[in-house]
Amino acid sequence: MDLITRFKLWYNTQPPAIRLLLTINVVLYLMWNLLFIHIEPAIVFTMRYLALTPLAETLLLAPWQLVTYNFLHTSPGFGGLLHILFNMLWLVWIGRDHEHLHGSANLMGLYLLGGIGGGLMAVLLHTALPSIGAFGGPIVGASGSVLAVIAAVATRYPNKSIALLFIGVVPLRLIVIGFLFLDLLFIASSGTAVGAHLGGAVAGFAIARLQLAGRDVTSWANIFFGGSRPRKERSPKKEDMLGQLESWLAERQEGRRKSRGESTPEPGGGAKRPRRREAKIHKLDPRAGERNPQPSGDELIDRLLDKINEHGYESLTEEEKRILYEASNK
Repeated sequence: MDLITRFKLWYNTQPPAIRLLLTINVVLYLMWNLLFIHIEPAIVFTMRYLALTPLAETLLLAPWQLVTYNFLHTSPGFGGLLHILFNMLWLVWIGRDHEHLHGSANLMGLYLLGGIGGGLMAVLLHTALPSIGAFGGPIVGASGSVLAVIAAVATRYPNKSIALLFIGVVPLRLIVIGFLFLDLLFIASSGTAVGAHLGGAVAGFAIARLQLAGRDVTSWANIFFGGSRPRKERSPKKEDMLGQLESWLAERQEGRRKSRGESTPEPGGGAKRPRRREAKIHKLDPRAGERNPQPSGDELIDRLLDKINEHGYESLTEEEKRILYEASNK
């Protein structure tokens, strides 16, 4: 199988919002480097009207810049390639699971609102501290939006981690802190849009907190995916996640058998999910007291999987979905 065919297969497996964001960003990057960068009027138009100029007048005269700058990657050479490459990789690494869990509108709204928040922060900081070059412009790139996605996921799932080459497994919240720390450390000489990065992270955190409180501020983005009415968050690939959970549970139980020196069930009789012991039903309500003690982690996962089998995935509460998601990623 050639490289192009593999890429097509990979691309087609991505959820709708990820595909749309990748397409827009990459197509504009290629158009800029192959065509527009050689046309002087195109350069002037792009940097004057589409890149973000972090001035207060921008909000009145060209408010669309708060959106358009998020899709532009105009840095030249190898550095520019790395800029868009890592932005898109982080978007896929973190955003794909989030979109599967919460829907395409949620991710798209988070990306756009995060970019707007980053732009507003850049304008505010440049207005307050005009002498610091890192708060100046023009500003381009999806880094603010991507940081919003990472910060939102880290807020909703504080135990989620990601494996990094040469470093190991790192909690996602430390990734956000690390990015912002490096921005501030080299604020005088980095040339990066520190304000947009900071604003994107703050916006992602705020959006996630609102959603955890039951206020979804991203449902309007459903208009990009064939709908006009806000829809309840759902998991378009919940079957995949449930299969992942089943496999994870089976592997865990197999490990326990081996540690106890037990034999593995015969293929004819062990293909089905192992029967669980009839455990007492414990309530999740912490006010239940000693009469209803909290279940262990294993018992809780078993109960939630039983609930899915009997009533379907949508019967789970947001807290129960979070527990399953975090358990499958440990």
